[in-house]
Amino acid sequence: MASNEPASVRAFREWFSANGGSIHEDAYFEREKSGMGVYAKKGISNGQTIVSCPISLAVTDQVARDYLVAVLSDPHQLLEKWSSRELICSYIVMHWVSQEVNPEENGSRPKPLHGPYLEILPPAPNLKTPLQFTDAEIDLLKGTNLHGAALDRIEERSKEWKRCLSLIRETSQKWADAFTWERYKTAATYLSSRAFPSSLLSSSPSLSDPNSTPVLLPGVDSLNHSRGQPVSWVVSNLSNAPTEERLAISLVSRADIHPNSEILNNYGLKSNAELILGYGFALPKNPEDTLVLKLGSSSVRHEITRSGDGIEEVCQELALVLKQQLAEESIEDWDLDLEVLDRFKEMMEVVSSKLYHAGARVEEPEGDVQADVRQMMLTYIAGQLDVSKVILQSLDERWQKALQVAEEQGVEVEF
Repeated sequence: MASNEPASVRAFREWFSANGGSIHEDAYFEREKSGMGVYAKKGISNGQTIVSCPISLAVTDQVARDYLVAVLSDPHQLLEKWSSRELICSYIVMHWVSQEVNPEENGSRPKPLHGPYLEILPPAPNLKTPLQFTDAEIDLLKGTNLHGAALDRIEERSKEWKRCLSLIRETSQKWADAFTWERYKTAATYLSSRAFPSSLLSSSPSLSDPNSTPVLLPGVDSLNHSRGQPVSWVVSNLSNAPTEERLAISLVSRADIHPNSEILNNYGLKSNAELILGYGFALPKNPEDTLVLKLGSSSVRHEITRSGDGIEEVCQELALVLKQQLAEESIEDWDLDLEVLDRFKEMMEVVSSKLYHAGARVEEPEGDVQADVRQMMLTYIAGQLDVSKVILQSLDERWQKALQVAEEQGVEVEF
């Protein structure tokens, strides 16, 4: 442990250890612009456990529900209708509410359990997801898929907050006054940026359980992200007993970590749209970037990758639409291909134009726009344009092949 760690980290270490958690002796926390980073004081060899959190210390929807049932007035029926996110976010916010409201208002109600953990998470001003964007920052996203996604995310979380607030108000108006939209947004961002799937919390862990819910794992979620970082999440038994209450989930390094290097986690393969919406950052030249396309009123969403995966599916849907429009009319395959490619190219020219204009707006040094948010948007738009170029190049190649087929059939195509 580094002696110059912030007081909040020292308090967290004490709380974490007292509750069965452990952190590698050579790992230390260091305050950074975005929050905290975890570094290796000395070298840490491949296969060593960096941090281990007892499952009993996880922030789950059940932990949140049990607390809320204990402190709210007649909450049972309403709480059953809340989502896992609403339960956990409300539980997080109640930590701050209970600190702010006078002790006599809280009475003999139990206190929430994870205060020292929340104290080491990034403060609200450091969070950069669309939930924290200014109106000017949201407007800069116009012309991109992220604009609609950001507005949808804000609306969804706002509805959740209002639903939770109504139940909090039934118990205490002072609590309701402290249960603010800003605090709910902060809690929601903690959850979106740090959550693990609940399916990990068992003796037979899985990442693909469709019934999984989000959980927070103190300590384990302290590491920053690096794409492709070799790590494992391992479920172990703290006391050689087969009960899940005594299980712990550990983060194990699968590569040597050099002295004074940051210890990193791997959040999985995510596009910049996903990273911005849930985490508040973007990766330059992110290999996982996709461009989402939707044809007219169709409910089908096509994700096109940097390698061009998904282009064929768009062509197939366009061909189906054209065949339906032509009804009984016959059309040669090459002619249908050319018509499909022509319409697809027209659509992509519109998409690309919107992206170029969005990029130009973001580059203008005006408005209530933070520098790091501006750069994040430029990184996202650059990735979208990269994929659009891949699509246009593929369409040109397909066009030439369709022309070749027509020529082989003795048809001269005029433009």
